[in-house]
Amino acid sequence: MIKVEGEPPSPGQAAAIAAGVTAMNLDLDEVLVVYTDDFDGAIRKLTGWATYESDRGTGTVAGKTVLVGEVPAVVLNSQAIGNADPPLLERLAAHESGHVLLQQRNEHFEGLAYASNSDWERTLTAMAAYKIEEYRIEKSLRARGYPAAGSSESDHIAFVLHWTTVDLLNLLIDPASDDVMHLYRGVMGLADRLTTVLAYTAAFDLEGDQAARLESEGTAAVEGWREYVEPSWSQRVHLYQQVPSVDDPLAGSDLLAHVMAGAEVERALVESMGFVFSNGSSSWNFDRQISDEALYARHTRAVAQEELYETQQPSPED
Repeated sequence: MIKVEGEPPSPGQAAAIAAGVTAMNLDLDEVLVVYTDDFDGAIRKLTGWATYESDRGTGTVAGKTVLVGEVPAVVLNSQAIGNADPPLLERLAAHESGHVLLQQRNEHFEGLAYASNSDWERTLTAMAAYKIEEYRIEKSLRARGYPAAGSSESDHIAFVLHWTTVDLLNLLIDPASDDVMHLYRGVMGLADRLTTVLAYTAAFDLEGDQAARLESEGTAAVEGWREYVEPSWSQRVHLYQQVPSVDDPLAGSDLLAHVMAGAEVERALVESMGFVFSNGSSSWNFDRQISDEALYARHTRAVAQEELYETQQPSPED
């Protein structure tokens, strides 16, 4: 059923949401869909996550699937999608319904019997698990004939690569980063944002030449890809090639093996960003390994990308 909090969807929009749910072989009567104009508030109320905020730094979150007890609920943000065309709403509902399927089968991070010795290992494991979920769902949507998500378009990939550089540089000069935990959380947040885009991209173009696709977005975008992503891209491709879509159940032991392999891929990406992890006898370490010279090169690249964006802005006379 669709529970409305605030302005309701139009009949065409409601029908599109229902179509997205049923496209994933789910019955709308068995799935709680909350269409709300207070997205963060609805998530907090359903889950008890008192401090939840949806801002991820790359745009407004359109939807999220959460567990209410043991029952999945799809929460849709009407503030973000209220004017969306029905095909976009159907795709969004289908994607979120993929999360419902994984939660019903306990094929999600919270259902894994994983072991970790430190915070960084748990964080990488979670990052890998969530990205595998996104990849499996998007792979299933591709098989159903849905178009690729906008976040996998070349201009968006270039945008995220650019802001990975800008935000990382700002993080490093932030006095708060004298606290290693502040620096660590900031870097991991940037890696999480980037790897989400990579999961969406891989589902629709796993074996394509991504650097070549980015040439139209400028040299800086290509350099960003080659520095951050390309060193571990072949590992990511190899991993994702072994992962089935959400339509095919995955045994817990097999899922865990994929996730642990994925954690190593995400670790390699963070190392490409310039940071390394290590465990000591009584604590763990998070160290910067990138040189000042390399950081200056990143700054030069960020400036060049900003200048390119400025040239692409329409003039006041246009």
